[in-house]
Amino acid sequence: MQRPNKVHSSPVLFSVAAESRSSLGFRAISLGFFDFWSWSLMSVVDLASALVKISSVSGDDCGMNRVQDAVINFVSAQDSAVVVDRYRGSRPWTLLSTPAALKKSEPAVVFACHTDTVPITSPDLWTTDPLGGAIDGDRLLGRGSVDMKGGLAAAVFALVAATKRGTPAHLLLTADEEIGSRGAANAVEAVKKFPVKGIVIPEATNLDVHSCHRGATWYTFNAAGKAAHGSTPHLGSNAIETLTEALIRWKSSQPLEMDRRLGTESLNIGTIRGGNATNIVPDWAAATIDFRTVTQHAPMERLSGLPDLIDVGVDLDLAPLTTPQDNEFVTALPAQSVAEPVPYFTDGSVLTTALPGIPIVVWGPGEPHQMHSVDESIELDQLEHAVDLFSEVLV
Repeated sequence: MQRPNKVHSSPVLFSVAAESRSSLGFRAISLGFFDFWSWSLMSVVDLASALVKISSVSGDDCGMNRVQDAVINFVSAQDSAVVVDRYRGSRPWTLLSTPAALKKSEPAVVFACHTDTVPITSPDLWTTDPLGGAIDGDRLLGRGSVDMKGGLAAAVFALVAATKRGTPAHLLLTADEEIGSRGAANAVEAVKKFPVKGIVIPEATNLDVHSCHRGATWYTFNAAGKAAHGSTPHLGSNAIETLTEALIRWKSSQPLEMDRRLGTESLNIGTIRGGNATNIVPDWAAATIDFRTVTQHAPMERLSGLPDLIDVGVDLDLAPLTTPQDNEFVTALPAQSVAEPVPYFTDGSVLTTALPGIPIVVWGPGEPHQMHSVDESIELDQLEHAVDLFSEVLV
């Protein structure tokens, strides 16, 4: 498809959903809105651009609610029969369901999309406005275009197609995925009310179907010491030295397991901090650890060998995703299935724990290396092709 090699932005949308909260049941959304662009005439590129324009960094409940409002407005403008279950509080979530899905007569496919993004780091390095939603030739630019507002927009269009065809389907919108899939645990409770055929998480995979990824356990190691003047360190106890020595011993002695599909575990010391001044013996130190796992263990089982001086907290514990590649749901998808895991974790870790036995795949438009990058962008042809593929799954 030929497009002008020109940077431009689609119109900004101003819209408010009249329905402010619906967490106790299902009912159709009622809209009151005004905009400079008709929701009913928007393309998937227009919708993705509009979503990019909304700042929705992890932890910003207002921003994530605005993204979810925009999706509700768009879907409702296409077909008012879509039914919404909504929670607007901390870590908001939304479940949009076709009328056929509400009958529960047959299992439905769920598209699960997070509505948060990572922060915009080094904005001066960007060559365009990170929240501009601009089109440059054959690409949509901006934070979240790949991760994952492009995939979300494609899933929205597929849901509209399913509604018009009278087929069962759900679209689940979650919060705070980028900081450890924090919102999916609350959101999944709404899905449990329905029979589920399979779950698609449209993260960036170049539209290849992946059905596995490693889990993650995040730790905080804390060490206490005794403060003293920096000129007399023998009178104190250096917490930074205690911590770093313990970390090095533990890391070097930690057996890393290997899995045929998921590969080898990895262990990264992400941050370390401590002390209060250069001329004071530090009486505290803390480090954070990112352990990418291939098997499900109780987190504390991995901590043998640490000295008693180290106190450990578990900040996150996500299971690996291991849907069999030969699962009937996976093989029926209209795209190439690859054996390799995606390198990142997804809400699939939470969903596979909450919905055991349900096949889950990671499958979406965009190049993985664009995720979290400066000048993040997504190819428009791939975004439009995702609509066709996702619609084929649902209708």
